[in-house]
Amino acid sequence: MSEASPVFIALVAGAILMLLVVSAGFLIYNGQKENLNTVMDESNKTANQLAESKWTQYEGAEVTGSEVISVIKQMKETDTFVTVNNGNGDVNYIYTDGATLTTKMTDAEYATALSKAKKRGSTEYINPNTRFTGEIVRDAVTEGILGIKFTKTSSLGTP
Repeated sequence: MSEASPVFIALVAGAILMLLVVSAGFLIYNGQKENLNTVMDESNKTANQLAESKWTQYEGAEVTGSEVISVIKQMKETDTFVTVNNGNGDVNYIYTDGATLTTKMTDAEYATALSKAKKRGSTEYINPNTRFTGEIVRDAVTEGILGIKFTKTSSLGTP
């Protein structure tokens, strides 16, 4: 028994030491898991902000009518709507039904709407010098961007 005692004590001590090392590893992993999740969440938020910057740059921004026309042209190939209120009511571009995004304008409808937006005397005319304030419209559930609404703020004069 005297020969087995030191071996047994060494095995028990080794097992205890191994349990301590494994426990320490789990503690470190669990502590870093929270940090890793936080870093991943922040990275996802940053990536979303960058992806949405095409639209969010207009949130609360005051832009001219000529910039509004440019936005309408830029957004034509996207799945977002653009609505403009020039003081005569809301006019939808890209999607005929605005935020519901169910009926995309045909090329002919889009060309007609853009033509009216550029034609002086039209009730849908967007004066290039008029100031508009942008507003991002998001889905209430997913918070995804549905479109941009521009509302007339003031006029600087007629071209």
